[in-house]
Amino acid sequence: MNISIAVTSDDEHKVHKNLSILGSYTGSLKEDCDMEQPSIMVQVPEGTIQQANYAAISAGGELPRTYYYFIKDKVMHRTGIVELTLECDYLMTFENEIRNLVCTVDRNEKEANAYLIDNEYKILAYDNIVTKTFPNALNDESMILLAVG
Repeated sequence: MNISIAVTSDDEHKVHKNLSILGSYTGSLKEDCDMEQPSIMVQVPEGTIQQANYAAISAGGELPRTYYYFIKDKVMHRTGIVELTLECDYLMTFENEIRNLVCTVDRNEKEANAYLIDNEYKILAYDNIVTKTFPNALNDESMILLAVG
């Protein structure tokens, strides 16, 4: 299995992360595991692995895509082999699928949409009436009525 070791300073909640690849190596699974949190055995130079915080396992053979991982733990063995405990970065792994989604965003941290039902957002419980005088009215008896909701 081909493993690229990298460094990133981007926030883990960012979908696309900028990676500085430190090198590509061949590794193997320590034991049978799922793709969410694998433990990989790889021979990497000590200076390279100390600064690494990110890894990518390239598509090939049984893998249909490139999987991206945060390096959660590194254990150096006397034989020069490093055991990497990885945790899947779903945002980067499924970036294309996320960017191609067509959806309605119910809520975000900046603003709310009063036309969507949201029990977490408090709506004004009183009438909101605004009167504006137009400088160039047609005549003194002109009125415009606008009702929403």
